[in-house]
Amino acid sequence: MNVLIFGSNGFLGKELNQLLKTANHSTYTVSRSKDDAAFKVDISNSKDFENLPLNFFDVVINCATVLPGGDYLDNDFLDRIYKTNILGTQNICKWIEGQNTIRKIINCSTLAVVKKPWPIELNENVNTYPTGRHVLYSFSKLGQELLFDTFANFNDIIVSHVRFSALYGKNMISSGIITNIIDQIKKTNNIQLTNASKVNADFLYVEDAARIIAALIENNFDGVINGATGTETSILQLAEIIKKNFKDQSIKILNTEDQNFLEDRAVICIENLKKIIDINTFSSLEEGIKKMIS
Repeated sequence: MNVLIFGSNGFLGKELNQLLKTANHSTYTVSRSKDDAAFKVDISNSKDFENLPLNFFDVVINCATVLPGGDYLDNDFLDRIYKTNILGTQNICKWIEGQNTIRKIINCSTLAVVKKPWPIELNENVNTYPTGRHVLYSFSKLGQELLFDTFANFNDIIVSHVRFSALYGKNMISSGIITNIIDQIKKTNNIQLTNASKVNADFLYVEDAARIIAALIENNFDGVINGATGTETSILQLAEIIKKNFKDQSIKILNTEDQNFLEDRAVICIENLKKIIDINTFSSLEEGIKKMIS
């Protein structure tokens, strides 16, 4: 099959591209900023799609995204997230509408579309209305899902949304709790945390995220699927694992607990995921952190 990857120079896109090179597919990459992609396309500009061939691709994978980080009242962040996550999605749909060969879309989404506190277990059928400081990112990714779903329903196309949990791995950008802890160790030899025993996440190594997408290429799964390990880890446990991999007994973990803080759980249902891939082959958090630090 001919597979087209939007966002191929991003954290997940690069990993996916490397993986698919070893599979029985012809893979083509799209990026707006790098010259090493097969096609240079800014997905917020509909005219750039004229650079892509007609009636050639079988599967489209969307890894292009603006990640969380900007404040919900930040106009510049709103502009960037709209152009990529919303307008870019619409332009991808408009381009696919002019093709005769594309029958499957795989969209990289996020569990952040679900309003917290998450139910236990969090499955794919929960109704969601995201709020919080990441609301711009959350509603843009939910809007992305709805755009692809509406388009696919009108055009008889399979669409799979992978709602990934907390992705991590080599070459990740310096943001999020893992890189924060590592930076603290490098700067102060201490790890300062708050409510770390009560805040939990499901950490998924980027190589395993790419393998989930690769499995979906071969599968006719239609709908939302949780991309996670099914293992809940507290931030305090995460800090202990990172400390262990630095092999420095002088590192101190300083955690302040607020007795009134409600526990933030991350119990993710992965029964649908188990139907398409063997999760027993996923990297454990300790294995993934070791790879990342080394």
